[in-house]
Amino acid sequence: YKTDLWSFGVILFRTLTGRPLFKTTPSLKQLKSTLPHEQLFQAAQWPQLSAGAADLLTRLLVHDPTRRITWE
Repeated sequence: YKTDLWSFGVILFRTLTGRPLFKTTPSLKQLKSTLPHEQLFQAAQWPQLSAGAADLLTRLLVHDPTRRITWE
């Protein structure tokens, strides 16, 4: 289910910002090269988002699936 939450985060990001999270379709190599502690979503770059939306995206778009938000 962690992949589903990642995918949901990518779709939600696109819906809320009107822009894709990645400039191109990320390859597995690109995703693996992203450091596990690197945060892909930076809330400060999107001041038009509500605090709740930014918080949810921050929790969904965590590279390390063991640190990503869960369904519970």
